[in-house]
Amino acid sequence: MSSYQVDAQGNVWLGGRVVAAAGTPQAAMLLNPQGWPQGPLTQPGAALAQGIPAPQLPQNNPMPAMNPTQWSDIERAAARGFVGFRPIDCSIPQPPFPISDQLQLRTQAFPLTITGVAANSESVNNLALPEVGYVTSLRAVVINTNTGAEVGNHAFLVDLQRNNGDKFTSQAVNGSTLFGTAQRPGFIAPMGWRLDRGEILSVTVTPLQANLAIYLTFVYTQVFGPANFAWPGSNSSPAVEGG
Repeated sequence: MSSYQVDAQGNVWLGGRVVAAAGTPQAAMLLNPQGWPQGPLTQPGAALAQGIPAPQLPQNNPMPAMNPTQWSDIERAAARGFVGFRPIDCSIPQPPFPISDQLQLRTQAFPLTITGVAANSESVNNLALPEVGYVTSLRAVVINTNTGAEVGNHAFLVDLQRNNGDKFTSQAVNGSTLFGTAQRPGFIAPMGWRLDRGEILSVTVTPLQANLAIYLTFVYTQVFGPANFAWPGSNSSPAVEGG
């Protein structure tokens, strides 16, 4: 399947011949059928049309023959009418929840706030989660209490474990390696962290700077249903929905 190509002068080529001269409405329509805003970063081929030199590849690299215009994969996909998506480094957790018409899932956000702790001092906090379930994602916001500015999740260390001594982290780690944001949460894959009824999540936080307010959110999904439905592999039962 042939595709349009653009030379250094901005002429549009197809099948070895110029089909639209540079700067003409026909060239603009062929290069920008969706009417995207003009600019080197938003318009596929616009950098070449504006005379910006294409990156040079080694002579023994076969890519120039396969891609004469040297567009990126995203530009070439967009020129064909496809919308490009970039993958992000994450894996969505998939806890092994039982499936039944008499069961339902409920997701809650459990917040934890740490303030007034001196730099490099530990603050141990216990988060009691009410029913059997899984922690599936972690979110955090860190604010400098003097300036009100957001600092970033790199400004604290965190150590997570159950109250029975089982560790979710083998040692204290930088918060940015575990906690994401509301827009891009830190997912716990592949299954999340399971907590049984009565277990407590112990959260030890060490601020690396003074005057920080650290707001943590643990997203927790629970199963609810009749009392005779026991959690798989557990002696405890989910909470009774509706009494």
